[in-house]
Amino acid sequence: MRYQGFPPRSIGRSHAFGLTVALSVVPWLAMRPVQGAPVAAKAAETLSKAMTLTAGLARVRAHYRPAVVIFDGDIGLTESSGLVDRWLPSEAFAAYSLSRSLKPYVLIRVSPAELARAYPLPALPEETAGGLPGQPPGGPVAVSAPKLTVGEVLGLREGTPAAIILDLRERIVRFYDRPPSAAKRGESAREKSRRLPRTSLLKRHLRQIAKVNFVFAKEARRVEPLLEKAQYSYAAGDSRAAVILVRPLEPPKAQTRMDPVLKDKLAVFLVEIREAAERALARAEALERQRQHFKAIDAFDKTAFDFPFRDVAIRASRRSGAILRKLSFGK
Repeated sequence: MRYQGFPPRSIGRSHAFGLTVALSVVPWLAMRPVQGAPVAAKAAETLSKAMTLTAGLARVRAHYRPAVVIFDGDIGLTESSGLVDRWLPSEAFAAYSLSRSLKPYVLIRVSPAELARAYPLPALPEETAGGLPGQPPGGPVAVSAPKLTVGEVLGLREGTPAAIILDLRERIVRFYDRPPSAAKRGESAREKSRRLPRTSLLKRHLRQIAKVNFVFAKEARRVEPLLEKAQYSYAAGDSRAAVILVRPLEPPKAQTRMDPVLKDKLAVFLVEIREAAERALARAEALERQRQHFKAIDAFDKTAFDFPFRDVAIRASRRSGAILRKLSFGK
C-alpha cells in the first residue's frame, strides 16, 4: 500500500519540524493586531474616553479612583515657534500596549483655556440652618476658602505639555513634562523623574500605583463613613457614640491600610475628642480638690461613660474609687 501520511518520506525530520512550526504560527499571526488602522482605532477609542477636569475629578472623588491628567500644551504652537522637539502626552498614553494598564484610571484631558479657571472643589453636602457638614443645625457657617486655579494646583504651564498621575486624594504621584527621549548627560535625578519613561516602565508605574490605590480605596470606603458618623455624633453632643465608632481605629495596626490623608483626618478628630476627655477629667479633679467629693465622683463616672477609652475609663474609675475609700475608711 502506498504511503499517504504527513510529512512525506522525501522530507527530512528537520524540514518537517520547521514546516509544522510555520503552519502553527500562521493562525497566531492572523490574530495578532497589526500596526496600522486597528491600533490607530484603539488609540482613538482610548482618547475618546477622556473626560473634562470637572467630570473626571467628580468620578475620582465618588469612586476613589486614580487619574491620569493629560495636557498637550498650547495647540496653537508649531515647530516654527521653536518647539522642534515638541511631544504630545496624548499620543504617548494612547499607545495600544497601555490600554489595559489605564483601565483602573480616570482619563482626564485639560485644555489651555482651563488653566486660568478655578480648580473644581468637591461639592459640600447640603447644609441645614447654616451648619457645616458633620455638624448639627445651628453650627458655624462655612467660610469660603481662597480659590486656586487649575494651573496652580496641577503645576501646569501654558505651552508646556505634561502628563500627571493622581492618586485617589488628587495628590500628584508622577509628573512628566519632558519628552520620552534618552537621558541627557548632567541631568539631575529630579529632571530624570520628570521625563516620560519608556512604555514598559510606564506600564509598571501605572500598575504599581493602581495596586496601592486599590488597597487605600477599599479601606477608605470602610472607614470614612464611620468617621463622618462619629464626627456628627460628637458635634451633636453624643461623645460616647463617637468614641465607640473611632476607638477600634486608634491603634497604629488598624491604620496600616489607610492613606495619609485619611490618617490625618482621623488623627485630628482623635486629638480633638481626647482633649475633651482630658478637660472633663480636669474638671472632676478640680471638684475633688475643692472637697466636693460626691460631685467629683459623679463627674468621674460621667467622664468614664461619655469617653469610653480604656485609659480614660481606668483613670476615672481609680480616682472615683479612691474618693469612695477615703469617705468610707478615712484613707
